[in-house]
Amino acid sequence: MLDITTTATIRPNLFYQTLSSFTKNLFVHQKEYRLILNVDPIGEDVDPMEVIEVGKKFFDNVVYNIPDKPNFAQACKWCWSNTSSEFVFHLEDDWFLMKKILIGNLCLIMNKDINMMSLRLPKLTLHKLEKKDANNGFIQNNKLMLNPAMFRGDFIRDIANKMNIIDNPEKQLRRVLKLTGDNFAGVYCGLGSGVYLKHYGRKWQKYSQYKKVKGSNFITWEKKGKR
Repeated sequence: MLDITTTATIRPNLFYQTLSSFTKNLFVHQKEYRLILNVDPIGEDVDPMEVIEVGKKFFDNVVYNIPDKPNFAQACKWCWSNTSSEFVFHLEDDWFLMKKILIGNLCLIMNKDINMMSLRLPKLTLHKLEKKDANNGFIQNNKLMLNPAMFRGDFIRDIANKMNIIDNPEKQLRRVLKLTGDNFAGVYCGLGSGVYLKHYGRKWQKYSQYKKVKGSNFITWEKKGKR
């Protein structure tokens, strides 16, 4: 059983597109996964349970939380704290996977070196790959990021225990909870160069009535035009 953690907002149609692409191209056998889903109460004017129902269409095992107020850092902390699997795949609700990837290949790469704490899918097009790294299926890059990524379970649960609920989670990962010692992270390149992912979050914000409040560390959202 592999835990998938998702920090979502009330965007059921967007979440449906995300899970459609990932269950087609990565999470093929739904009974092998548990979806740990936090739905922050901000977004479209529909019942947040619609997002939960989307998750249940794709996975038999869904654990969910709908807090009283939106808080991205708290959402990450809740999701990661509730995991138990050896590896944890973190997936936000606004990504689209373009290529078919065997989940076992990601686990295999991480199993080869116990010091690899994270293996993320590339956000940008991979143009140049070092031959040595390409043969190993990854490029070493020690930034911890929240675009779709596999984490070692013990590592991400330790992160959840240490992180605060005030600051942007990615900034915490880069500045405070960063990798130490011999630990490292990688970017998956097992399929060679090309586009692996598309991100629709900013596009959705552009056409929706909501935006993230400037200076709030991605914690708070508000309606456009509201003072």
